[in-house]
Amino acid sequence: MGKKPGPHVEKRLTPAFIKKASPGRHTDGGGLYLSVSPTGAKRWVARLTINGHRRDYGLGPAHTISLAKAREIAAEYREAAYLGLDPRFTIGRKDKALTFEEAAEQTHADLIKTKGKNGKHKDQWINTLRTYAYPSIGKMNVAHIESGDIVRLLKPIWDTKHETARRVKQRIGVVFNWAKVHNYRTAENPVPAIEAIYRTDKRKAGHFSAVPWRKADTIFQEMRAKADNRETEPVGLLALQFTILTASRSGPVRFARWDHLDTQAEEEWATCPHWHIPGELMKTGQDFTIPLSKAAQTLLAEWRKQAPKSDLIFPSPQNPRKPLSDATMRKALQEFAPGMTVHGWRSTFRDWLAEGAHGVEPHVADAALAHGRTKTDAAYHRAAYFEQRIFLMEAWSRYLLESQDDLTTLAQIQMAEEEAFQRYAEQEVEKEGNRKAGLMSS
Repeated sequence: MGKKPGPHVEKRLTPAFIKKASPGRHTDGGGLYLSVSPTGAKRWVARLTINGHRRDYGLGPAHTISLAKAREIAAEYREAAYLGLDPRFTIGRKDKALTFEEAAEQTHADLIKTKGKNGKHKDQWINTLRTYAYPSIGKMNVAHIESGDIVRLLKPIWDTKHETARRVKQRIGVVFNWAKVHNYRTAENPVPAIEAIYRTDKRKAGHFSAVPWRKADTIFQEMRAKADNRETEPVGLLALQFTILTASRSGPVRFARWDHLDTQAEEEWATCPHWHIPGELMKTGQDFTIPLSKAAQTLLAEWRKQAPKSDLIFPSPQNPRKPLSDATMRKALQEFAPGMTVHGWRSTFRDWLAEGAHGVEPHVADAALAHGRTKTDAAYHRAAYFEQRIFLMEAWSRYLLESQDDLTTLAQIQMAEEEAFQRYAEQEVEKEGNRKAGLMSS
């Protein structure tokens, strides 16, 4: 039968039609369909859009659920969908009772699955609750759970699996907030009440172990000497050096491609060779460009002469079509700094900025590390900060390679900032003048 063109009409189906309906899907209107399988089995389906996502819900077999009853159930489902609720968790619940497990699954569907791009994180979010919360409070009414119930489930893992316990606590809190907003709970969220007892233990939170910045130059120079003398499989050590020189995360380096270097886009602000990192490789999800110091440029030029044929700059030694593994860089680092982490070098760089680089302005440091910035900063971020970061990355490389306290170079950062902002201000004034002139002429 299908959906006919023309005005929207409800209650199209009749009992007589249902008896002889052919295989396929037949609409009654209002999102209610009669689905007939090739074997002749008939069932009711409600097609609804909830929070921008279209879903089908089975309402039961046609030989059990009458046409009138199917319409009644479909109307209840539509009402729930209009409110942004999943009918599976609301229909038939006169007292609005919901178990914690049901609330968590719905929270995951509404808030977590629909946000962001990290599929692994989305799965981990609900799996931690399934593993650690459901066995204890999963079947309890979300309206009746108290702080003591949460303490009991957290206690066994707080010391042995502290980071996991912290995440479980935080995610339980999100579920209770969802339940309260959707009127499944009137009492306050019980998670904040236990913060005083089970607060985040910063010592146990597992920060990345970082090389002290005063030792960074010595370690890097040892690394450099080793790479120069190594004849086989230097890729891990070279990738590690490039990561350190650019103060980047390991992920973008591992997936970096040769065509990411010195992009040909019309970017007037990119006044020196640079590495353009696509947003999909960045934690922020936004494109980011790093000016390449002379040391970084030299490293890439020398590596390209011996690198395997691959689009990737640092491919796996086993398969040039695959990226280098995290473990390869980590293993290379352990030879020079046992117990330290590759990511920890970003902390080393930040400490050097604050202490060794004689107090670089916080907004420049944030820009160099691709951290968030205010809307005001964002207005001229690329044009101004890129220029400043040219001097900054050059100074960092000179410190690593030559132990040089490059005070003169770093002083230029402030000058560059003032000059860049002045140019930006002049450009804005010129744009405004042109805009007004255009309005007057029109």
